[in-house]
This record gives sequence, structure tokens and C-alpha cells, in this order.
Amino acid sequence: MTSLPPPEMPKYSNTSINNLAPKRDGKAVGALVAGIVGLLVFGIVLGGVAIAMGVQSRKNIRASQGQLTGEGFAKAAVVLGILDVATFFLLLIQR
Repeated sequence: MTSLPPPEMPKYSNTSINNLAPKRDGKAVGALVAGIVGLLVFGIVLGGVAIAMGVQSRKNIRASQGQLTGEGFAKAAVVLGILDVATFFLLLIQR
């Protein structure tokens, strides 16, 4: 048995970019923005967009094996999208 020293750990450099860091899914952010704006205008359209993009984003995040983050944004977008559509129909019924 040889007594070799352990391999040296890589040096940390504040200037280098770590390509292994997880990134936030842009579709989750877009879905959240659509859900928030849908509360103010075009609730039926933007609410549907927020729901569809939020569901797709959650599937992509789960399938990415930790490479993508933003599941909370996607969940919030789906909830806001449902709220947008429900508010639209409640306002429609009141007329």
C-alpha cells in the first residue's frame, strides 16, 4: 500500500463563474409576472397563461435534477392564475 497524499482541493476564486450552480427557471418568473399582472388587467387571458406556464415550469424544474430552481415561483403563479380566472368569473356573474 502506498502512502500518497490526498489530492489537493481546487482553489476558490471569487472571480470565476460556477457553472454547476442551479439557475432559476425563466418560465417560472414569467408565469409569476403574468399572474400578478392578471390581477389588474386581462385576468382571464393572463390567468390562463400563468396556470399553463406555472405547470410546465414545475415539470421542468422537477425533471432538471436540481439544475433549475423556482418551484415556489411556479406554485405562486398557478395559485394567482386560478385567482385571476375566478375573479374574472365572479365579476362576470355580478353584471
